[in-house]
Amino acid sequence: AGATLLLVNHFAGALPAPDAQVRAEVLCAVLAAVCAVVPEIEERLKEALPGRGRLSTSAQIAGATQAFCLAPGLPDAAKQELAWSSFSLLKNTNSCGVVVVSDGKVLMARGALGQGVVVAKQAEQTLANMSRDLSGALASCSKEMGAAAAGGSRQPLYLPDRGSMSRVSAQSWASLPAGAESLLVQPISTASGKQAALLLFSERPRALSDRERSWAAAIANKLSPVIG
Repeated sequence: AGATLLLVNHFAGALPAPDAQVRAEVLCAVLAAVCAVVPEIEERLKEALPGRGRLSTSAQIAGATQAFCLAPGLPDAAKQELAWSSFSLLKNTNSCGVVVVSDGKVLMARGALGQGVVVAKQAEQTLANMSRDLSGALASCSKEMGAAAAGGSRQPLYLPDRGSMSRVSAQSWASLPAGAESLLVQPISTASGKQAALLLFSERPRALSDRERSWAAAIANKLSPVIG
């Protein structure tokens, strides 16, 4: 609208236009161009900010339902640790969902989860659905993750876009919303030798920076005694 008024003013005025008018019109044209690109720049800057820049809700992510589920049999201290860890990850990274799984059993799930597994107000059933879904899914990740030569510790698996997620058929996991665009599988080392992992996923491709993945690794280490 501003550009249209600028053109109308130019052709409606005296010709040739005075130098002062030309300078004013050039300045207005520059300001109009800046106003047009500012929203896009603002969005890109928000995306660069971990957590605080992620504005999407489950309603804006395809196939997502918001939920927070904790396994009922866990000790209170473990529930508190899992609750704090999931909150911290969702707040400080560009993830939209967090899952902790141990020996094929999902202990905690929080954020924008796949609609197909969430049962409203039934956390135990939701976790059971996710456990069935992810038990076979994570087995395919193990081949990608491999093991370090020393100590046999598994390596994190970061799949930054849908193309890389297809290597483990992650798009078919019902636990992830259809709109998931990137996935991190961060192993959790346990003294008992349990196969445990922390999953972070996002509705954005290439969502997790090196610093955010390091934060996920630190949280996984903190959860190690909780998982056992």
